[in-house]
Amino acid sequence: MKKVILTLSFLLMVILGYSQVTNVGDFRIANDDTQFGANLPIGTKVYNIADGKYYVVKTGLASTQKLAGAITAGSVALLNSTDDQTAAEVSVTASGNLSSDNVQNALQELQGDIDATTSSITTNTAAIAANTTSITANTDAISINTTNISTNTSNIATNTAAITANTSSITTNTSDIATLKAIAKTITTSYEIEATPVYTHALAGLDASQGCVVSINGSVIEPDKYTLASGSIEINSTKVPLYQYDKIVVTYKTAM
Repeated sequence: MKKVILTLSFLLMVILGYSQVTNVGDFRIANDDTQFGANLPIGTKVYNIADGKYYVVKTGLASTQKLAGAITAGSVALLNSTDDQTAAEVSVTASGNLSSDNVQNALQELQGDIDATTSSITTNTAAIAANTTSITANTDAISINTTNISTNTSNIATNTAAITANTSSITTNTSDIATLKAIAKTITTSYEIEATPVYTHALAGLDASQGCVVSINGSVIEPDKYTLASGSIEINSTKVPLYQYDKIVVTYKTAM
């Protein structure tokens, strides 16, 4: 008996618990400009015949209110969101790079971005191909230049060795030339006095500034006993009298 009473008590509590659930109506209107005609509590479903959409009331609505105003105020929510709405009718919140407020415009924005990106990729691909060709050409040119540099370096080394050898030859030749010049510049000439003494005698190429050595019959005379002029020597007759057959030897420098 106690078990029966307990069971009945439990069932009664369950029934009382479920009795907290309240029923709401299901209305229909001709269009969103039609007054509801009855107060609509939260949870009421409203079917709009004009667009075939179901709405559920989120905030209690008075009988004089209309669906259009309730939608604007956010007092109702679209219930059958999977109906035949177009993309333009599905609203979205603009964010990021998208400024559109509906799916249709957002998709168009995205498509525009995709087209621009595709075009950019195509352009960049062509540029990459051109750059790759240029890089290949430059690589070939670098290889050729490297070979040329190696060849030129070898040639420079060879030419440097040749220049060193030529410099040595020039130094040697310069020394030889100086020696030859010294030899070529020194001339020794001799002559005898005739019956009538002549105290002036021509000396071809005489460089008077270099001086000379004069001997008469093998004896060298002092420089104050003769005078050098351009291309000639004159013995001073008052200091050195000359006689027939006196032999005069003059060693002098020529002008180079």
